[in-house]
Amino acid sequence: MIRPPSPAYGPAMAQSMTIRTATGPARTRKAGAALLAILLATAACSSSDGDTSTTSVDAVSAAAGRLDRPGPCPFAFDMAAALRKAGAAGKAVPDDPAAVGEIHAPPPGGPSAPVPASQLFPDIPATEAYSAIECDYRVDGLPLRVTVVATRTDNGAFALLLPSLAHTRGVDDSTDAFRTWARTVPRPGKVTAPPDARAAAFVRIPVRDGGDVALVVKTAGNFAATPGELSSAQVSTIADTLKSGPHT
Repeated sequence: MIRPPSPAYGPAMAQSMTIRTATGPARTRKAGAALLAILLATAACSSSDGDTSTTSVDAVSAAAGRLDRPGPCPFAFDMAAALRKAGAAGKAVPDDPAAVGEIHAPPPGGPSAPVPASQLFPDIPATEAYSAIECDYRVDGLPLRVTVVATRTDNGAFALLLPSLAHTRGVDDSTDAFRTWARTVPRPGKVTAPPDARAAAFVRIPVRDGGDVALVVKTAGNFAATPGELSSAQVSTIADTLKSGPHT
């Protein structure tokens, strides 16, 4: 399991940033069932426009395997350039630890059937194997996390990261706007964020040899703005700049 975020994220942020967490704050059964339906549907939806392949699931998995102990971020993220492009005056430094990796094996006995809709908030992913790497930074003392996920399932990374995006500050995952946004997997290279999100941005990385790789940038603070925190537009610009980092 990927480590909880640093204390500055707080308990709520630890919940939202853990990839397999789908419990989140207390919600109604109706909202949970709606989110589950979206998760199970995303693998069938894609708007990929055939971008040039630039990375692979194997490359991300290998990098995650080398991070069995925390270490430096394995990707070529130029955070200083990303902040400049976003118009952010802060200076980024790697957090301590800078990065951790996880390889989540497929369930014993082979692929699983989809989780029944009657099971509220199943462990996510229910049927996936995936690799994930979290690279943590401090921007003028405030946390900033970049998560890279790779899965063998085509278009599967969006579904894996959807719970984290749904629990972003400002997002109400029970609205029609959120459900409409969540039903369409973004094409590779296009940066997107949930409606009204104020702390996150998502982008898929073009891959070769099948599967799916995606990147999420998230700041701290689910419930209240922090003085000096990056804006939603700045977070999206950072994600757009960093999307070339996992290229191999």
